[in-house]
Amino acid sequence: MPEPQRYERIEVALKIRIAWPDKGTVIGTTRYVSDDETLLVADFDEVPAPGTEMLLQLDCTVLEREAPIVKATVLRAEGREIIFRLPVENAG
Repeated sequence: MPEPQRYERIEVALKIRIAWPDKGTVIGTTRYVSDDETLLVADFDEVPAPGTEMLLQLDCTVLEREAPIVKATVLRAEGREIIFRLPVENAG
């Protein structure tokens, strides 16, 4: 039985830079975000395995500054859809 959602999912399409160390960087688009995970659609040459760490960054400026980079871990990936676990230190 799947684990119940702890945080609300917010459907939103944001362009995100996804850096996979030693594999390259692509631009993806979110399908939803929540306080602890996000679903992104992106075209990698190979599907990342669960547990793979990647770096995510909004592909825009925030308050006239480059957006922060967030380390995320792949929970699941199938085809072009990747669900990332996000750090939850500041999640309420």
